[in-house]
Amino acid sequence: MEISRIPVYSDAGKILREMVFNNKLQTAQIPFLYDVVRGKIESFVPMRMTGYLPSADKTIQDLHFLGGSYTPPDSPMQMQMVSSDASDFGVVSVSGTSESITVTGSGDIYTLTLTDSLTDFSDVSPGDCLLLDGDVVYAVVTNVVDTHTLQAETYTNNLQEFQPYRIIDDSASGPGARVVMVYYLDSNYDLKSEFIVMNGTTPVQTVANDILRVNRIFAICNGSNNAPVGQISLTSLDGLTTYRAIEPGLNEDQDCFFTVPRGMVLYITKWHICAGYSVTGRYVRAWLLTTSDHYGRYILGTFSIKCSAIVQDSSMFIEFQTPVRCPPRTDIKISVQSPETGPACMGFIEGWLEIES
Repeated sequence: MEISRIPVYSDAGKILREMVFNNKLQTAQIPFLYDVVRGKIESFVPMRMTGYLPSADKTIQDLHFLGGSYTPPDSPMQMQMVSSDASDFGVVSVSGTSESITVTGSGDIYTLTLTDSLTDFSDVSPGDCLLLDGDVVYAVVTNVVDTHTLQAETYTNNLQEFQPYRIIDDSASGPGARVVMVYYLDSNYDLKSEFIVMNGTTPVQTVANDILRVNRIFAICNGSNNAPVGQISLTSLDGLTTYRAIEPGLNEDQDCFFTVPRGMVLYITKWHICAGYSVTGRYVRAWLLTTSDHYGRYILGTFSIKCSAIVQDSSMFIEFQTPVRCPPRTDIKISVQSPETGPACMGFIEGWLEIES
């Protein structure tokens, strides 16, 4: 599917909804989704989530790493993160509050300069991970200018000048995840994020105590193998329920369950499902499900089938000529079922998010 439009660019290179800007009209024929990914359309961002189920069977399961039915929290809560291996461990070498942060650069790479006269950066080295806890932005140290000033490479120039920070030591030898980022929705369905510095097999509690949905967990700082050694699990405080998990050797969860944040609308343009097993001829049924009806209205707690497919030792991509509209608070997932036990399944959902109008 190719959704095209005639974009109207401002002098800053952003596509505007108005047809005239400063009495200038500039047009170009570009596929709409290409400009979403390029960041050329204000208030639009791409969305893609992936899922993996090790073994389908006769029961309906959701497409996530741990199998079974994925159940999000019933109410806002605090969570904890833990690994199955002690090697997933991070060390905070320095922490403080910045006195100034300046940013230079453009495009996708920016250099920030952080100054803190109360903190000694002598033990900080290039390659260490800088966590800016106020903005929840991470960076990689590139240069220690002097004992109170350092520079780091990051991905944004929208940073507060004064904010708490932590530096994670990257000099320790060995593999394992050091920092994992949690992307979640709070009790108001607002999009939030938080850094978790790993402590091996000892659980680390989140600072947030109002987590209602988790959309993603991602290991942003790792050791020599650039990935976790054990299974990283985000669980309830009693450890009985796991809400997201990262498979050993990978950096991101494969739990195909997403919730639309407050103030945004998701438009699904495509989904994918594939299945295979050592024994051929075992088919899998798959469903794309959302808690929104066929008119794009939110349905509390009830999943509606938006599309279905059957695959057998194969892969299928399904594109929508008319995107599926998912309003704020909508839960989205892929579920699968097979008459025979064993087929492994993978898939993804993609589209774009935009500010609700």
